[in-house]
Amino acid sequence: MEPEERALVITELSLRIGERTAFSAMTWHEIITWFDYRTTLIVSEKGSAFTYEDTISHMVGITAADDAMRHSTGEWNRDATASLNRELASLKVVPMAEATAAVEPVDGRWWKNGVCIRRYLDVGAEGGEIRPWLVRGGPSNEVTSAVFYLPTLTNVRGRDYSGICQMMIEPSLLIPLEVQRVSQLPSHFINPQMDFPVLIAEIRREMKEQFGPNADQPYDD
Repeated sequence: MEPEERALVITELSLRIGERTAFSAMTWHEIITWFDYRTTLIVSEKGSAFTYEDTISHMVGITAADDAMRHSTGEWNRDATASLNRELASLKVVPMAEATAAVEPVDGRWWKNGVCIRRYLDVGAEGGEIRPWLVRGGPSNEVTSAVFYLPTLTNVRGRDYSGICQMMIEPSLLIPLEVQRVSQLPSHFINPQMDFPVLIAEIRREMKEQFGPNADQPYDD
């Protein structure tokens, strides 16, 4: 490649690899939280694993960060704030009163007595598409769900870099042994591409056993 083209490819690859790595790290946190990883060692955080806004929040953050880095002025806090504001505006973010009203129709359906009983387990494994749930009968009744896509390496300025890198996770001693048992690791390392689907499948099974057969869906139909 010519030096200018090479620099553009490196920049684009860096962005996409960084975003994919960040998303995998955040998904890893959701996984280990379900298996009762505890930041404080005392308080269980299992109730916060894969709640119905977690993965969507991750994608909003990644999208805003991508925009901030592509339009950098050298002031990260200012750039990130401006990009996040633009992303929320594009998603037609609503005032707190409307958001609160949207939560009421799913009381007893998505959450009950302060416990999340429906969990969002789609992490873009199928085509990289992540589509948020919409509340029926709420203020968003006439809104079409946004669609987020995980960045890929299949077409970076016309070139396929799918196999250029691999992320591996080395669990600390604090990670529950259940994680390694479920993934049936041949080694001590976690490969997100291979091991995440196995771990999430087990989480889905356990969630359905605990919360019902449609625990991974917004509604029963």
